[in-house]
Parts: sequence; C-alpha cells; structure tokens
Amino acid sequence: MIEQSMEGRVYKPQELYVLRMNAEGTDAGIEEYDLAQFPELSGRFDEPRHLVINDDWFREWELVGKCVGEERIIQYSTRRSELEWELNQVRQSLREYTESVEKVEHFLKSTGLEDIRHETSKANMTLCSFSDVYYVYGRPFLKLLYRLGHRHKTDAVMTEYDLPCWQIEFFHTGGLSVRQRKKLSDEKKSFDEWMQRIFREPEDFTEKKEEIRVQVKKVYDICIPNDDVLYDPATDCYILKENAEQQMLKGLMPIRDIETDEIAKYTTFDTLVAILQSGKMRMNSIVSMNDKTETDFLEDYIRNYKEEYEREFDKYLFADKEFITSFTTRIDELDMWRLYGDNARGVCMVFERKDKSNDELYKIKYVHPESESLKRVSDLLEALEEKTIRFRMNLLQKNRHFLKQSDYNAEDEYRLLVNSGRPDGWFINRDNGILTPYIERNLKKSEQTVDNKYPFHLSRIILGPAIWEKYANIMQVFYMGHQYGYYLDVSESKIDSYR
Repeated sequence: MIEQSMEGRVYKPQELYVLRMNAEGTDAGIEEYDLAQFPELSGRFDEPRHLVINDDWFREWELVGKCVGEERIIQYSTRRSELEWELNQVRQSLREYTESVEKVEHFLKSTGLEDIRHETSKANMTLCSFSDVYYVYGRPFLKLLYRLGHRHKTDAVMTEYDLPCWQIEFFHTGGLSVRQRKKLSDEKKSFDEWMQRIFREPEDFTEKKEEIRVQVKKVYDICIPNDDVLYDPATDCYILKENAEQQMLKGLMPIRDIETDEIAKYTTFDTLVAILQSGKMRMNSIVSMNDKTETDFLEDYIRNYKEEYEREFDKYLFADKEFITSFTTRIDELDMWRLYGDNARGVCMVFERKDKSNDELYKIKYVHPESESLKRVSDLLEALEEKTIRFRMNLLQKNRHFLKQSDYNAEDEYRLLVNSGRPDGWFINRDNGILTPYIERNLKKSEQTVDNKYPFHLSRIILGPAIWEKYANIMQVFYMGHQYGYYLDVSESKIDSYR
C-alpha cells in the first residue's frame, strides 16, 4: 500500500512475508502476517531496504523473530515476489543437499572401512543450520552443513580432534563453501569434484598396502588378503580389517563375558547410601582409575606416528569421554575387602546379569609387558615406521581399556565401558586428587528412561566383616532399600577371622 503525504509518496506495507524451513528440514514455505498486529514493527519497513548485515540488521532479525517465532526463518520481506524467487532457490539447494548426503554414504561404503557413524542434527535444528557429520573410527571426517538464511553460527570446538577433516557448507541460494580443517578453500569445484578430491587414495596406496602385507607375513607368518588393508582418511594412516587383526592378536584380545551370572562391586558404606537414595550408579572417567598406567599402558603398541597437533596431555581428552565401572567375581573375599571395601568396613554390592548377551561386560585380559604378543606388535610398528608407513592397530586401540598389566591378575576384574561426550557431573577423586567427570545410569526398575538404564540388577548387599554395628546396619540397609523401592537380600560377611 502507498500513502500520500506532504513530502511525497510514502511506502506503507501492510503484510510481512516470512520464508521458513519446515521442521523436518525437507522443504520451506512462505507465511503471511498482518503487520498491524505487531506494533513493535511499526515504521520498520517504510524505507527502501538493502541487505547490509550489521548490528541494526541483527536487532531487526531478533525483533521479527520475537513477533513471528524465530525457529528456522530463512528470510523475510514485505514483498512476496522476493521470497518466491528465494523459495525456488531453497528447494533446489535442498534437493542438492539430499543428493549429496546419499553420495557421501556411497563413497564411504566403497572404502571398506568398518567403523563409520552418521549423525544428523535435523531433529534439533538450530536457528542457522542443520548438518550431517560422518565419523570414521570415532573421528569427525566430513561435515555437510546447510545454512539457513544469511546468519552464521560457529560451532564450539574444544580441540583440534573435534574439527572435521572436511566441511562442505551449502548455501540456501546455491553454491558451496569448503574447509579443510581450519583452512577455507578458494578452489571452485562442484560437489562431485570435491568428493573425488576428499576420497582420493594416496599415490603410493598400492605399494604401501603390499608392504604392510609383507611385514605382517614376516612378523606373524600370516597371509592377509589385499582387501584387508585399509586406508583411514580421517587420520591419514593404514589399518587392517578387524578379522585380520583378530588373527594377529589372539593372545591379547579380551573376551566379552556371556557366562557369569553374578558380579560384585566393593565400595564404602557412605557410597552405598548415596546410591540407594539417588537410584543411580555412577561411572567415572577412565582418567581417574587407581592404576596410573590406565591411560598409557598400550600407548606405544597402538600406532607408530603422532598427529601434527598432538600434545602430551591429549590422552586425557580421550579418557574423559570413556566411562567405566569395574566388577569382580570374587564375592566376599578377604583381600578384596581390604583393597576395595574400605578395609572391610564397607559393603559388597552383588548384581545379577539379566541380559548377558547384550550387556557388553568384558573380562579383563592380563598381559605381561614383555610378552611375545606385545613384542610382535612392536616389531610390526617399527618395521612399518622404517618404511614411512603410518599404521594403527585399530582393534587394539578399541579394546585397550580391557587389557591390564599381569601384576593385577589376582583381581579377576570385569569391566563395563560407556563412551559419552557429555558428563553428568564432576568430583575430586579422594584417592588420587584428580578432578574427574562422571555419568549416571538409572538403577531402579521403576525408571522409565530406557537409554540410561543400568544393565545389571542390584540383588543383594553384603556388609563388610569389620563394619560397625553390623546387626543394626543389616536391618537399616534392608529398611532403607525397601523405602526407596529396592528388594534386597542384606547379609553380613561370612568372614569371621578378620582382625
């Protein structure tokens, strides 16, 4: 609408049009709003407008968002024709993005790599974008990003390890922006050309694969097929398929336990009370384990290279994302009480395994540091390093926290390991003074959150042979457990010779 004034013709729009992405991230549409219902926007669109991204532009965008809802806005205008052109661009770029996701999955499948994870953010779409991230052996390798509108959001990245090797950004009006780690590329290529570049094998790929096969034969006397040697583009190194590495590491690999019916955890009386009250079991980061070699026992046997941005303390960054609970099958035994049961004044929590085929419990493999198995691994890594071949024992890395030095074999330890990028809280470990993250899992049967369910059932409590007022506390633990919804068998230790 145009109104006449003494100064001349004045533009007085009555409608505001908003181009918005749908919640699924598959299409967009134009919404119409009566400007009269938003007095805070009065006069805002009366002057001719040019796109200049400055502080005033951001303030206006925020104001419009408060009026019409800020979720997934791509653009807005008082002229519908402007947004109709942009809507066509959005639909075309969305088709290209969807096709690109399918192409990436095809390329990754063709590599033969065995550990590929795909995460998409469409279900939690941000104001500015959604993305598809592909992880290769736990490392972010390729990120496809679809940017909505002219706003830009920078992802919070704590370390170099969190940066994808490649990021391809799609603009809603067409075109690409490509980064290799932190470096923005100025090369003009189509998406298909970038795929050829990103998934290109090293020039000496065939020669190095053959050299790896030769060295494996020399060290292990095993002939592995050519297709069992893989190139990992996320870390620029070579690995073997798991079945091939399994043959080489027979003497080192831990075994997932599917036989043991009961496992136990020794702890303090105070800790038991806290567990029963909260209904949760804590799993602490591997970084605070009592054994100082937990984070680096196998470090020299996993790979023969360092990454350019690697630091000495990086092992703690990975350990802080790995959470563990230790158990034993040695129930109500004196040396276990002394070592882990608060010098026999604590308790032994006994768990039943209800789903042994799926609970991911592993029996620790105890290895002598000078064993022949580790020597062979070392020999292979050294031989390949001399040939300038970056190589990783990927299966050994995957299982490293289920292997311990043979000095600890009397513990008969079992472990449950969970990977998580976000802890539920922090505490200072009183045994070693390390600030430690932890995650929590629901212990009670009544909990409805299946994803956070502890995989074992707490069935009975044994009070230590040196616990104070044992008969009173047997009754008190039983009564407290019943109050909080547990049905526990509570008893005293059968050990009567403790001093």
